[in-house]
Amino acid sequence: MNARYLELHLAGKLRAKVDQALSLLNGTCRVCPHYCKVDRMKQEKAICRSGRWAAVNSYGPSFDAEDRVRGWKGSGAIVFSECNLKCMTCQKRGSGLLGNGKETKADELAGMMLALQERGCHNVSFVNPSHVVPQIVEALAVAAEKALRVPIVYQTCAFDSEESLAVLDGLVDVYVPEFRFWDDPVARKYTSILNYGEITRRAVQEMYRQVGDLQFDANGLVTRGLLVRHMVMPKDLSGTRDVMRFLAKQLSPNTYVNMMANYEPSCEAMRDIDVARAVTYEEYKQAVDSAVQEGIHRVDAREAWF
Repeated sequence: MNARYLELHLAGKLRAKVDQALSLLNGTCRVCPHYCKVDRMKQEKAICRSGRWAAVNSYGPSFDAEDRVRGWKGSGAIVFSECNLKCMTCQKRGSGLLGNGKETKADELAGMMLALQERGCHNVSFVNPSHVVPQIVEALAVAAEKALRVPIVYQTCAFDSEESLAVLDGLVDVYVPEFRFWDDPVARKYTSILNYGEITRRAVQEMYRQVGDLQFDANGLVTRGLLVRHMVMPKDLSGTRDVMRFLAKQLSPNTYVNMMANYEPSCEAMRDIDVARAVTYEEYKQAVDSAVQEGIHRVDAREAWF
């Protein structure tokens, strides 16, 4: 199965995608659901603190992703700096991801993709990409001209705008959104977003419409589809059962879910009694059980706890 962007490249339609993408930076930025009133083409910056160029924190083979994404040679991760979602419970706070990074123009970003392919990575995986979609598309077109052929993975917090997802349609092979919170009041407390749940549900539905259920090649590696990450939170603040019901009923019972148990409080989360601890075995088991009970057939659970 060919990478989806190759079809557009061979048909001569990738340039139109670039123009569509860059238009989102002009005047009033429409790259993410904040819809900030800045002209990023003129280096104006707002919530994501990003202007015309994407800032890259790091790139290289990664073995942190799911087994079926990283394989035995690694997923070619390009990790972007800054973020459009300021979560109190973010696992990256204190890691340097949110503040460090080198502004990278299209040719250089394309070179990173090609270097990862040359090193044998199974895919190119964009990590924390929601605020730099136009820059990614611009660089992808350059890389495709220079013989990039591996699949594209898009690892996102799922705070993605409809406009950006429309641009990505036909370019991304595997979407990996993290569905963090179900209830808007809870999400508002920990993300400061008024309608996080609504936006995330809409985004995940569109991702599924584009790529469908997760598919694998003969070696068991992902080739196309949706893989949903869901981090179990203390006191079920993530609303796991509702999230699983939504995935099973509104998407597909075959939706692949990585039920994550690795939440650890950091920074200001340590000052909130509800999220100032890791999840317990009982909380995690209840979350996994709820996924099965709601009809999700493919749950990647932390085996060490069972």
